[in-house]
Order: sequence, then C-alpha cells, then structure tokens
Amino acid sequence: MTLLATPVRRPVATAMFFTALVLLGLLAWWKIPVELFPPVSGDSLYLSFVRPGSPPEVVEREILMPLEARLGAVGDVEQTEGEIRGATGFLRVRFEKGTDIKVRELELRQLAAELAHSQPAGTTIDVSAANDFSAMSRFVMVAQVTAPVDRDTLRSLVEEEIEPRVSGVGGVSRVLVFGGSRQGIRVDLSPSRLAALGVAPEAVARRLAEVIAPPRSAGRIDGFGRRQIVLVDGRPKGVASLGEVLLVPGLPVRLRHVASIDRTGGRERTLFRVDGRNAVGLVVFKNESANLVRLGRDLRRRFESLRGEFAERGVGFSINFDAAEVVEKQIRRLEKLTVAGFVIALVALMLFLRRLRAVLVVALAVPASLLIALALLYLAGQSLNLITLFGLAVGLGMLVDNAIVVYEAIQRQLERGRDATAATLEGGRRTVRAILAATATNAIVFFPLVFVDFGDSAMQALVTILALAYLLPLAGSLIVALG
Repeated sequence: MTLLATPVRRPVATAMFFTALVLLGLLAWWKIPVELFPPVSGDSLYLSFVRPGSPPEVVEREILMPLEARLGAVGDVEQTEGEIRGATGFLRVRFEKGTDIKVRELELRQLAAELAHSQPAGTTIDVSAANDFSAMSRFVMVAQVTAPVDRDTLRSLVEEEIEPRVSGVGGVSRVLVFGGSRQGIRVDLSPSRLAALGVAPEAVARRLAEVIAPPRSAGRIDGFGRRQIVLVDGRPKGVASLGEVLLVPGLPVRLRHVASIDRTGGRERTLFRVDGRNAVGLVVFKNESANLVRLGRDLRRRFESLRGEFAERGVGFSINFDAAEVVEKQIRRLEKLTVAGFVIALVALMLFLRRLRAVLVVALAVPASLLIALALLYLAGQSLNLITLFGLAVGLGMLVDNAIVVYEAIQRQLERGRDATAATLEGGRRTVRAILAATATNAIVFFPLVFVDFGDSAMQALVTILALAYLLPLAGSLIVALG
C-alpha cells in the first residue's frame, strides 16, 4: 500500500518521473537505430569445397582432413561436422556461445585460402555464415545505372564518378558495384630472366599468393561502447607497387625484374540489364548506428541530383529495391493502427461512459505507454526493425485496458463521496492485483521464450527481440497505470 501511495502523495516527483520517461522516449525516437532486420548472427560457419574430378577419398584426404587439422589453431570450436558427396563436400564448424563469429570467419577464410592455393586448378573452398542476418541489417538499397555504352566503360564511369558520390552520403558504410568487368593485372613471367637470376616459377607463384592474400585479423579493440575489428591489409595498391615485391628473401630480385606487368580486363561475373539496356548495379550498406529511414531519404535525394547532373550524357538511374521504404511503410502502418485503435477506443469510451475525463486519461495513457516502450527498447540496445515493429503492433491493442480499469475503479470511489487522494489510493489498491494478473496473462506467452534454448544463437536472438518488443509496451502500460 505504501508503494501505491507514493505516486499519489508525491505528485511533483511522479510528474517529473513520467516527464523524464516521455522525454527519454522522444529522444529514443530520434536516436534509436532504424534498420530492415536486427543484426543477429548464428554460431556456425560452413566451409564448402569442390575439387573437380577427384574421388571422395581424395577429397577427404586432401581437403577435409587438413581443414579439420587446421581448426586446432582457431579458438572456441565446440563441434565440427563434415560430409563428402563425390567431388564436393562441406564442413560445419559450430562455435561456443558468445564467440565473435566475424573474427572466426576471417580466420577460416585465411585458412581456406592457404589450403586452396596448394590444390589443383579449379579447386574452390568457400566460407559462409549460417543464419547470419548482420549484412541484411545494414542493407539499404539496390540501384542500377544505365548508359548507351558497353558494360566495362559503364562500370569505369560508375567506379570513378558515381560510386564516390554515393559513398559520400552520411551514414553509408560501403557501396558495392556489380556488372561489367573490373580491371585486373596480368603478370607474364620471362623464362630467360628467371633462369638468369636463378628464380623458380613456383617461388614467384608462392610469393604472389602471399602478397595478394585477403586481409588478416589482428584482433579487436573495445572502447566507447563499440567493438572494432582490426584488419592488416598488405596487398599492393597498383602495378608499380606490385612490381616492387621482393621474390626471394635475401636477394634484391623484384617481380618487375622477371616479369612484365600490365593492366587488363577482368572476368565478367554479373550481368545487369534494365529495359533492354546495359546496366551496372550499386548495392548500398549503412553504418551500424545510422537511421535507415533518414539515410534512405538522403540517398533518394542524391540519386535525384545525379540523375539531373548526368542526364546530358545519357546516364539513367533506377532504384530496384529500397529497404528504407519497406521500413517506412511498416512505421506508417503502425501509426495507422495506433491512430485507428486510439480513435475507436475514444469513441467507445464516449458512447458507453459519456465522460470526457475518461477519454483524456486514455488519450494520455496510450502515447505515454508507447514512448516508454520505445525508451526501454533504446535502453536495451535494440533497434526499430521489422521484428520490433511487428511486436509493437501486436502489443498495441492491450495498452488501453489498464488505464480504463484503474480509471473506473477511481471513479467509483469518487462517486461514493471519497476525496481525490483517498479515491485514488483505494482504486489503485482494488485494481493492482487485477492489472498484474491481466498483464501477466498476456506476457506469460512470450516471456518464457526468452529463456528457451533453441540450439541456434540467431533463432534465439530473433525470438528474444520479438518477445521484448511485445513485452515492453505492456511494461509501459503497467508503469502508466500504477503511476
């Protein structure tokens, strides 16, 4: 009873408390990350490999077993599972909970690249993450660029003039260009120079494999509430720097001494066509803390500016998929549900209760509960995405109940002649158990899911986020009702 009496007997403190929560909710609405999907990842990595023309026992001996042996240098491995079918196979590596899967993925890619270099031509070893939605959480937009030129020329135009302009938009972390062929570097060895300098072609091949290897992980840095992965990239940046690579330790023999190095066209791996015309695709990703909706608007304005700037050169721009629009539609849908349920509840209260005060109580309780739920989501480190928006939409219809129950109980006490303070205390005392029971009845469906082990960290994270998005509006409604 003392706990219930405190908000009534300390009206100034109560008003300050709820004002702070509402202000925090407004701040959360501005600051909370908005993305298409929550950045969750699984606890497993898959290594798929192919060695054309080789029987299963050779694939096992030359690829699967060496991979399993090298996993000893990778920490936090909980379980491995391999399978071979003909010349192909896969190895599933499951890590302990809490493992930084991105760091482990980089380490496995390095191991796979080193092993692939020792295999016959045509052998491939790929590393992929299972149930990894982190890339999807940062995905923003797919756009196409068209022009009356060949695809290679168009790609060069996009890489030199358009991609930097798109990357310069605040909040963009990366822009990938697809279509056409990227420029490559061709190295032609001279047998006579190799023989004169005493360098074997195999030594040159091994040295080139070392210098063009993918970036290596050097650990991570934790600080300021963020975790940064440190990569060491020692790859040459062009023809000149590649020519200066030393081939043999202790000898001043460089690659340019034994080979001619020239730029050449690369292999075309992806084709884009829009309305029958050659096209190059742009895939845009955002920073972790960027607001997807605001970034989407900025990108649409940037493409509109580029459309006008390059119109005289016959360059066209089209947006194939916009994740920001998808999330905007869901937010507008939530707003419509809020407004519709709000209006229906107010009309019903006016028709059945015929009290303006009851309407005003609900009119304040619903937005206050939503803002408190948003503040709790923000404090829990969550984002606004399709999963949390779905949970908020499901829990929206239950925000009115607690306010109406408490108001009716207080009104009944007022009609019996009690003063406002006594009526509020008695009404709260009579309804607190009912409110807690009703809230618990709704919450008990989702709350146990937070503690269920689904056997996969990605599924566990998705269910936890959905449960939080459903439970936090109920918590906000309960705070408003008991306050």
